[in-house]
Amino acid sequence: MPLLAAILYLIPAIYFAIHAVKNQQNYYWLFILFVFPVVGSITYAFSVWLPEFRHTRHANQLESKIKLVLNPDKDIREAQRQYDIAPTTEHCLMLADAYADKERYQDAAHYFNESLQGHNQSSPDILLRYADTLFHMEDYSRCKKILDTLTENNPGFVSAPGHLLYARTLANLDKNDEADEEFKSLMAYHDRIEIKINYASFLINNNRNHEALPFLEQVLTTYNLMPKSAQRFNRQWKEKATVLMKQIN
Repeated sequence: MPLLAAILYLIPAIYFAIHAVKNQQNYYWLFILFVFPVVGSITYAFSVWLPEFRHTRHANQLESKIKLVLNPDKDIREAQRQYDIAPTTEHCLMLADAYADKERYQDAAHYFNESLQGHNQSSPDILLRYADTLFHMEDYSRCKKILDTLTENNPGFVSAPGHLLYARTLANLDKNDEADEEFKSLMAYHDRIEIKINYASFLINNNRNHEALPFLEQVLTTYNLMPKSAQRFNRQWKEKATVLMKQIN
């Protein structure tokens, strides 16, 4: 027990000593940390470590998460304030996006629709965001109508996320042949694992497991070859592929 207590007593000092060496701090810190481990650790933490940590990406992410928990509707209130001062299209879109981020899709749809005025009436960006909101509301018929309007008024506009949204919308409307064509057309020019997962899910829902299997295998292979940073952003697709593999095996 005395040995364990001594180790625990020295852990902060050892951690800060390693930090001091790695960050080329003055060597007098090592003397302070090991001669006065408790006082030295506290002094080093407040003098060097905390000020430095505040400017790291992890600290910024942590700060953002804490603010989100303590004040979850701050973005909506700020966007509403800007809109009340000047109800411009820009502020209307800010408010719509703020509601969409909080999954308040009914409110978001209202402001996206309001944004489609004047020269923005055929804006592909606004129409696509509006359609995505309608999809989350499970209003697939209106979602398809908005996407058709987007295509008719912007024949040169190409968007892989929009194309995927259209294919998924057709699938939810039980227009399976059309959805199949759209998925294949999309994968001919864009090969993201998100698209493969959605197509595999569509195939499984239509009892075409043998066709879905190669796509799921490709997703898992691609994920395993990704660097760690990319895996972090694509983990949801790997997990979904694993679930779907178990479902069909």
